[in-house]
Amino acid sequence: MARKKVKVDMIPIYSIEEANEALRLIAESQRFIAEKTGDMNERIDAIKKETAEVIESRSQEITRRELGLQAFAETRKETMFDKARSKTLTFGVIGFRKSTQLKTLSKVTWKKVLEALKRRKDKAGIRIKEEVDKDELHKWSEPQLEKVGVYKKSEDVFYYEIDEEEIKAHAGNE
Repeated sequence: MARKKVKVDMIPIYSIEEANEALRLIAESQRFIAEKTGDMNERIDAIKKETAEVIESRSQEITRRELGLQAFAETRKETMFDKARSKTLTFGVIGFRKSTQLKTLSKVTWKKVLEALKRRKDKAGIRIKEEVDKDELHKWSEPQLEKVGVYKKSEDVFYYEIDEEEIKAHAGNE
């Protein structure tokens, strides 16, 4: 399905009075949206709580049955799984697979492992996420930025702030 770009028509403002009224109406709409969003979140939280209560017993049942299957397979490992590592049943498969985990030696933490890898300068064992530090680049001069393919673009960006206190005071007068 093709994406459509929604075009929003502006509401023209021709005077300071209209600008003031626009700010009041924006604040009113923001309060309405916040109220409706709060109501929605309360209903969602109630549904989540209700659902959690309903599924809790089933979740516990699943865990108990998984433990039962595991105990069943482990007590019969020598006989049921002596030739094959898995057993196909009518409703699924049970079995054993090799699982290898990395564990630290006693009194060694993962933090110490990282330090040891850094001392050895063994980068293959260290995961590093690299990204451009734009905060640092903001400090650079134009010639420095050009060398790495970046430039600074300054522009006036419109903003507005709602005076909530004045809106509340005005709402009280109506």
